[in-house]
Amino acid sequence: MTNRTPDAASVTGQVTLRAPLTGWLRPWHWVAIDGVVAVLLALVFLVGSTRPAYGIPLWVTYLLALVSTLPVAVRRLWPLPVLGVVLAGSAAAMAIGTGKDPSVAVALVLYLVALRYPRSTSAAVLAGVLALTAAGTIAGGAALEHNQASAVAARFTGSAVVLTAAWVIGVAVRQQRAYTAGLREQAERRVQAQLAEGRRAATEERLRIARELHDVVPPGVDLAAYRIIQEALTNVVKHARTTASRVLVTYAGDMPGGHRRRRRRPC
Repeated sequence: MTNRTPDAASVTGQVTLRAPLTGWLRPWHWVAIDGVVAVLLALVFLVGSTRPAYGIPLWVTYLLALVSTLPVAVRRLWPLPVLGVVLAGSAAAMAIGTGKDPSVAVALVLYLVALRYPRSTSAAVLAGVLALTAAGTIAGGAALEHNQASAVAARFTGSAVVLTAAWVIGVAVRQQRAYTAGLREQAERRVQAQLAEGRRAATEERLRIARELHDVVPPGVDLAAYRIIQEALTNVVKHARTTASRVLVTYAGDMPGGHRRRRRRPC
């Protein structure tokens, strides 16, 4: 009866967690995707830019459009610094009453902050983002006199919904990944425990078989050695004309119970 130790493949076959479909993407792939998204956002904001209030030149609008969108390309490398740059550009753009609502670009970076940082940290960041967005929206409403309070409130509400949704999704994905990582760790611990148990059982089985062989065979060998020594001593007595002899029996060091025996037998 053979006792087979389970291998890692057979054990993990029961607990394998499938990788997500995007698992084949490398970090630089994601950076490249973010770069494409950032360029598209920049084009949208540049096309939708309008002349700012307070007599500010139009090129300032274009500059703020680039500042509030292009850094999204490296959001995975430096989430918090990129968020600060994008948020500053977005708030300034809103404050001078230009173009599109840049909260989408801010939301893309805020999602990553919520994904990578603890909830308490990302919640504080969200509060700061909402406060600065509110300030920029109110300043932009004051810059354009035809904007009523209801329009300003509606614009801020839309931005707040987008930003909060991005934060909530980031937190949810972070929790899901932590849960999946916990499951994977538990599965690995179970695999290691099963492998260790299999090795222990196999070792015990080998020891049991060795003991049984020992009980059946290390007696037959003793009897054969005894008979050989007995015959040798008899020949010594017959032919060497002596009254005493000594027999030295040596066992190899790597054999079970290896030791030396010395027997003296008078003639």
